[in-house]
Amino acid sequence: MQITLIDFMSLDGVVQAPGGPDEDPEASMRLTLHTFLTLDGVVQAPGGPDEDTDGGFTHGGWTVPFADEEFGSTMTEWFDRADAFLLGRRTYDIFSSYWPHVTDPDDPIASKLNALPKYVASSSLTSVDWQHSELLAGNVVDAVAKLKEQPGDRVAGPRQRRPRADAHRARSDR
Repeated sequence: MQITLIDFMSLDGVVQAPGGPDEDPEASMRLTLHTFLTLDGVVQAPGGPDEDTDGGFTHGGWTVPFADEEFGSTMTEWFDRADAFLLGRRTYDIFSSYWPHVTDPDDPIASKLNALPKYVASSSLTSVDWQHSELLAGNVVDAVAKLKEQPGDRVAGPRQRRPRADAHRARSDR
């Protein structure tokens, strides 16, 4: 199983495309991170203009006009390879307000996000309502380490802040 922490750069700063020669599908679950990072260091989700205005950032949604077939293929590959998702509270809030309403079974992102397990790391949420979502209780590092002990390929997920540091302590594989 793959848990996807939708990030493009690994925690150690190594950019690597998924599916490298050292991947063993029989191994314990891998934690992969995918992030949207510009060459000048802007870390920003690809959503709408008001999605993430932290620090006065006024260019939210800037990636959308530049999305092309290769971008779409990359996104689809990230989601195709995931068996579960690890989300922080803010990403969970953003995703859960949008993706459950996208019900097209042919949508490669919505179909995965709505069907696969979602593990939510939050110290402020007391419950999660999106189908197949589970709030990680207690120590996030220990909880992610336990997820990685499960059989499967990959767990993946988005966000650039604290979950990245916590995931690093839980020993990201990519």
